Amino acid sequence: MTKQEKEKLKGVIAQGKWNFILVRGMLLWGGLTAFLIILFDKFILGEPLDMVDINVIIIIFLIGGLVLGYWTWSKINKKYQGLK
Repeated sequence: MTKQEKEKLKGVIAQGKWNFILVRGMLLWGGLTAFLIILFDKFILGEPLDMVDINVIIIIFLIGGLVLGYWTWSKINKKYQGLK
């Protein structure tokens, strides 16, 4: 691992666990994926979407983002602890 990669990893750890999970997991992955799925359903498949459908999609992908963010954080933290 290069020095630049170590510094980047150290910066991610310094931001904190919940910041990482909320921003990178829920907002970036969950929010972006939910948005793309809604667009895909509406414009590619031509499905009529009401607010219940949209809310369910958003909730599912935000929960998925929470799980993914937590899992990714644990992997990053293990890697960081291994460098010490």
